[in-house]
This record gives sequence, structure tokens and C-alpha cells, in this order.
Amino acid sequence: MTHRTQNGRHVVFLSLAIILIISTQTFTTKAQKTDCWTSYWDEEKELIGFKDAAGKIVIEPKFSALTTAYRFNNIIAVSEEVDGDFQLYYLTKKGKIVGRDSLWIVDNTPDCESEGYIRFRDKKTDKVGMFDAKGRIAIPAEYDELTRVMNGMMVGLKGSIKKYLDPDKEYYQRSGGRSYLINTKNERIIEDFEYSENLNFYSLKVETKPGHLQERVYFKGVNGRYYSFIDYEKEFLNLLKNELLNSFTEDALLNASYDSITFWDEENGWMRDAKMKYIQDHYTVIKKNLEIINTSEAEYSIFIEDLNPFILNSTEFERYFNDCNEFKTWQYPLMNIMITHYSENEMHQNHFGFLRTESGYKLISVSIRTN
Repeated sequence: MTHRTQNGRHVVFLSLAIILIISTQTFTTKAQKTDCWTSYWDEEKELIGFKDAAGKIVIEPKFSALTTAYRFNNIIAVSEEVDGDFQLYYLTKKGKIVGRDSLWIVDNTPDCESEGYIRFRDKKTDKVGMFDAKGRIAIPAEYDELTRVMNGMMVGLKGSIKKYLDPDKEYYQRSGGRSYLINTKNERIIEDFEYSENLNFYSLKVETKPGHLQERVYFKGVNGRYYSFIDYEKEFLNLLKNELLNSFTEDALLNASYDSITFWDEENGWMRDAKMKYIQDHYTVIKKNLEIINTSEAEYSIFIEDLNPFILNSTEFERYFNDCNEFKTWQYPLMNIMITHYSENEMHQNHFGFLRTESGYKLISVSIRTN
């Protein structure tokens, strides 16, 4: 995995401020919890503050743009300029300050609360740990890297080698070491855990012996029991080939589509239509494209990508993003099918995005460059 370190702090503030303004405009406080605070941008001061669900200001605007959380549930990373110096720290709802100058930052973006926990990096040791919702150390800073908390679990890496990829030491990657699946009590569940972003941590099953389901990946825990997780890609490919493509009717496609579909139009850019209208207008070309997958000459790939908040920007998609407006790929992956076509020595690629929702995978985005 490649990371970017925390450099060029002053340069990044302006771009992050623009992103924050868009984010706070994109997602309103509709349906927020009563105790959830929402960020707002003070144009005169060019600073960020927070309001409660009733619209009352609970924190006056004083934070700079590295404060990327637009929702404040328990604990957030903030940046504040004091006497010309930028101070970075974590702030709890009670006003407790912890982790001064110990923000976990990748690509100039600090960590975001996940299930009541947030990562920090000890500057002296370069190790990573976790604060809980009250700002207490839940996981000591003893790991080279930590994933976010997913269904009460996370993956920790120890004993790896860090190698910088550029002279300015902005980007680096790690190699070697051992990975562990741990819980929020820092208890090891699985040793030598082979982490993959395809794993659905919310599909955990614990059994006395390993199963044989093709969609699941099985691991032996330290307690002798077997832990398994659904592999998103295997799950999606199985549904695609054995259900949709097996009986590719217009009704089947409608059932496998989101209520609205975002599509690329050569003249107008990204647009949205109700699924009924879009499928009726484009059923034939969609079917012709997707059915290629079942042929021997098919050239296609399936990969996970983010749901774009600047394209799908209505509040109905809010559940798919965390408090910092990051797409929750680890819980609601967007499976992108990229199909390559060749004609007259030219290459064209069509894309079909299926979002994993509570009711299954749904076609939500289409980009057809050629029929």
C-alpha cells in the first residue's frame, strides 16, 4: 500500500476549503441524529464552525480547512491557527483535546471517526494507535499501520519495512511484516491475516470448521474456530452471471437497477434519469454489452471504485458516505464493469457501475461510449 505523508500543509488548505464548502452544500442536516453537529463555513472569517441539529452555533468558526469532518458525532480531527501557527489535534464533543500533532494523515487528509474510533500516529515512534469516542487510547500506538474499524474489527500491521518513493518523502510503501485481525480491545482474532479490500467485514461468520462456499474467504482464528467473510468481487460476479445474465429480461434489469441511473451524455455530461425511463430507452444496448461477459472473446474487468459525491449529490446517497464525505467503499462498494470494444483500429470502453445496497447490487451508473 502506498501512502502520502503530511507535507505542504499550508498549500493544501485552500483546496480543502473548496472541497469542504461543496461538501457542506451537498449534504444537508436532514435526518441527522439529534446529537450530531454539522459544520458550516463562515465566509467572512474563512473558517469552520459547528452547529447543532437545531441550527444553534455550538463551536464558533475557528478551524481551518484541514478540519474535513462535516458531521461531528463523537471525535474529529481539527486544525486551528493560533498566533500564526497551525495546531493539529483531536477534539471530542465534551471539548477534550487529545493527540496534539499526532493526527493520522494520508494524502493530506486526516482520519475520520469510524464506529466511535479514530486513528492517531505517534510522531516519535511513527506507530499508529486508536482513540475511542471519549479521547481515550483504545489501541496503543504499536502498529506500523491500522485500517479503520469495520464491524468492531481492524487489521494491524507490525514489523514491516517503510520505503519512501520520492526525495521529498511524501509517498511511501510498506513491505513485509505480519498482519493481525484485532478487535477494539486490541485482542488478536486472527494472526497472519491476509487483508483484502474485497472482504466484507459485516458478513462475518464464526464456525467450528471451515466451510466451502465459493463466495467466502475462511481464516483460522487464534481460538481454533474459523472466521469467514464474503468476498465482494466473487459475490458480485456470481450474482451477475448466475442471476442477471442467466435471464436477461427488461424486468430483470429493472429489478437490478437503482431508482435513478446516472449516465454520461456526450453533449451534456453526467445526467440522471428514473430507472424506468433509462432502461426502456437503453435496454437493448445494455443487454448487448453485458451479455458479452458470458462469451469467450469478452475483454472486460471488474474493480471496486468510489461513488462520486459530486455526481450523485442528493441526500438519498448520504448513508453511503462517512462523516468526512468519504465513500464507504468498505461497506457499500461500487462494482465497476469495464468492457473494452475494438472497431476500425480504435478502442472504446463502456462502464457499468453496480452499487451494493441493503437490497443487493443495483445498476446506478452507466457510461456508454459506443453501441
